[in-house]
Amino acid sequence: SNGNQTEDYIIAKKLYDKLTSIGYNVFFSPINISEKGKSQYMIAIDEALDESNHMIVIGTDINHIMSEYVKYEWLNFNTDILNGVKQNSLLISLITENILMRELPRPLRINESFYYTQNEGLSKIIEFLTSIVAVKTSDESSCNISGRIANKYDVNDEAEKSRLATQTKLSLEIDLPIIKNVLSDRKNVKLLDIGCNNGQWIRSRTESFDNIDTIIGIDIDKNIIAEANMLATSNQRFYSADCESPDFYEKLCDIMNENGISHFDFVTVPLVLLHLLSPFNLLKTLYKVMGVNSCIFIRDVDDSLILAHPDEEKIVPHFLSISDYVPMTGYRHCGREVYDWLYTLEFRDIHLYDASINTINKTREEREYILKANFSYIREDLEKLYQLKKDEKYKKDLLWIDENYEKLEKLFINKNFFYKNGILIFTAIK
Repeated sequence: SNGNQTEDYIIAKKLYDKLTSIGYNVFFSPINISEKGKSQYMIAIDEALDESNHMIVIGTDINHIMSEYVKYEWLNFNTDILNGVKQNSLLISLITENILMRELPRPLRINESFYYTQNEGLSKIIEFLTSIVAVKTSDESSCNISGRIANKYDVNDEAEKSRLATQTKLSLEIDLPIIKNVLSDRKNVKLLDIGCNNGQWIRSRTESFDNIDTIIGIDIDKNIIAEANMLATSNQRFYSADCESPDFYEKLCDIMNENGISHFDFVTVPLVLLHLLSPFNLLKTLYKVMGVNSCIFIRDVDDSLILAHPDEEKIVPHFLSISDYVPMTGYRHCGREVYDWLYTLEFRDIHLYDASINTINKTREEREYILKANFSYIREDLEKLYQLKKDEKYKKDLLWIDENYEKLEKLFINKNFFYKNGILIFTAIK
């Protein structure tokens, strides 16, 4: 009202400057409209809405966010997401502490939101964006590729099937006591397994229980679901669905109605969140279909927790650095974010378990299993990325892996070599 720049503008300009400085293509109307020479503001805004892959709504006052022109922009962008016009797009809010999260309009409240504070400034939102939205390079298509969205691996690939089977076997002795603790006092349990694959993981964890009424498994791949149903017992049913689809909640409700389920008592999400564009959205959906006192079990990964010694040539860190940039491997630091999501959704009795697997007192065969489960996927995923983009960096790293994988094998065979992976398990009660 006094002609000065609003705090909203100042924060937005800081974010614009930061994102553009690290290579993102950003539309910010005070700058971009003048650059384009547009005299009609709304035409320029509509063009920006059509061209943009993601939107960040910045506000210091709820009235600013709900003002006519601002609301027009985020509401239309959200409509495009819901209608499938924009696929794998993010609608993010950056607000100051005088706006309560519950005050945000529903389309913003159910998506990722960040607080801008004096201490943290833009650090959290920048960390989030750089972890899942890749900077577009000159030879890429018009769509940005995200570390969270371009990581669907081929579950029908025989090498991947073998690796997953090994991973399932190795983690059984860690998962089972936690699941027993959750299920021991429950009756007529209705269980939902997200990312069920062919059902081997959930079957191996529940076959000793006689108090499970129904197991519902969800996976995106139709072929693997067909295999799961062929192997299913009488109380197990498996369905193909994309848990990031806008209509996933409706599909899940249809599955529940088909099976006479009003709510789920136990929900398992093993190594799924790291492969998603918006894990928080999935957790919000799962919260809706859980009953009071229901439990959620989340297994995820944070590679920053990996330990490897001795490794004088730094072979393990080099493998991990390659894994970090290959989108098919998932967001390898997802585990650190899980507590925040559970706390925000108001889950209670949140527990964290160190679910890492290590090489101490393991046989040579067991060490080879650990190597296979934790490293074999990196080359296969990098090869797929190279075939897709033909980037010389990827070719160079493929050659490095071929030259050094044998050295990695020798490390794991050596009994004095210690390795611990970065797997975490969270449980929480609704």
